[in-house]
Amino acid sequence: MSVFEVYGEIILIMEDGSETRFTTPGETIVQRGTMHAWRNPGSTWTRIISVILDAEPVVVNGKKMEDG
Repeated sequence: MSVFEVYGEIILIMEDGSETRFTTPGETIVQRGTMHAWRNPGSTWTRIISVILDAEPVVVNGKKMEDG
């Protein structure tokens, strides 16, 4: 699990191409093993704080989900 606290303006780009813009200082994003990218759309600095925690594999109906 990853938690990102955003200060400034930054865009989160997900694997499917969807984008979410974060502009309010202190906004928090929680992700769980997703492919993603970050883009700073402006000409000023953006700061993010990242905390990465180990997570157990996802289990659905007693079966562990496979990667990919």
